[in-house]
Amino acid sequence: MNRIPLKDFSDYFFESIAQGAQNQLQITSICNAKCIFCSNEQNPFKIKRCSFRSYNELEKVVYATPTFTGPIHLNESLPGRISEGEAFIHPRFFDILKMIRGKFSNSIAISTNGALLTKEFIEKLKEYNPLQIAISIPTIRKEHWMESFHLTDGDHAISMAAFELLKANDIAISANLIPMPSWIGWDEIEETIKFLSDKVAHILVYAPGYTRESKIVNQMKHSKMELSLFLEEMGRKYSFTYYWSMDPRLPIHLNHDSIMNSMRFCVSHNCKNILWFTSTAALDRFTKEINGLGLGFPLNNAVLEIKNNVYGGNIECSGLWLLQDLYAALEDYLKNNPKPDQIFMPKGFLDKYGFDLQGENIQDFFKKYIEIGVGLL
Repeated sequence: MNRIPLKDFSDYFFESIAQGAQNQLQITSICNAKCIFCSNEQNPFKIKRCSFRSYNELEKVVYATPTFTGPIHLNESLPGRISEGEAFIHPRFFDILKMIRGKFSNSIAISTNGALLTKEFIEKLKEYNPLQIAISIPTIRKEHWMESFHLTDGDHAISMAAFELLKANDIAISANLIPMPSWIGWDEIEETIKFLSDKVAHILVYAPGYTRESKIVNQMKHSKMELSLFLEEMGRKYSFTYYWSMDPRLPIHLNHDSIMNSMRFCVSHNCKNILWFTSTAALDRFTKEINGLGLGFPLNNAVLEIKNNVYGGNIECSGLWLLQDLYAALEDYLKNNPKPDQIFMPKGFLDKYGFDLQGENIQDFFKKYIEIGVGLL
């Protein structure tokens, strides 16, 4: 019997297919650091760590990937099931870059802690431009930086110098800022922003999330509103642009056409009581939007907050929902409210086959509540 060759491929391959991640190419989940804010270390369920992805497999994947516009994200996370890693430590890293460049001229985007970006490494790296290098930085102060990553003072020196070296070699650079004001204080964060403001054009903010399993909650706790106002002030003071996806003052990006079409569907099918699922982070803004959009329809719209109870901590986003959270929230809602005719929910927590991060499938939810219509937005 002939073997099925794809069965020999790694979990990276199958996870990429499930996520539909054509523009991501994960090559390792091994890292040279042990970040105190790493989500993989505080997950309430096990995250898989894979070894270095083989060059032979990557060669076949790149060959089969159709051309597309936009950057190729090298080693960006496939969310939640396979650990992130440091791309630069792959033993065939430059062979992989050369192989990618044999087919694609797209910019290659890589996130890193910066500890390997020596002058010699960067000079070799620039041969594969265009590149987009994002250096993660919680602080510029050596002691706190070392404690954040569990790396050495020599690694700190290399990472700090890398900003100017990348710039000098015409490699596009940005910063991933991880602010922890409860630990290092606002002044140290401002000092870090000041350092970055003349070195990068844009800062992505990743205020650390923590779960019920975190051992260092006091270091990562922060007021989202206080951080939002602080970043706005820093942006004015040091003239840089930034983006923080969890900023509570950002407008939520809803597909109004999809929501309006869903409401029209309900009217045409004589559905009156509609229940919309939303995250804790978006609750107030989403409720306001639904109430406004629903004014022209003869519907009873209700919004149900789905809390990230499995994760706990300060996790409040729909992208990390688990079906356990949905079952619990809906059962609690039904104790005191009439059964809805129709439920609508965002689908971003599911892969393309309907699995959540723990492998439960949305089809089971459909079957359990078969008498209620369920729509994914």
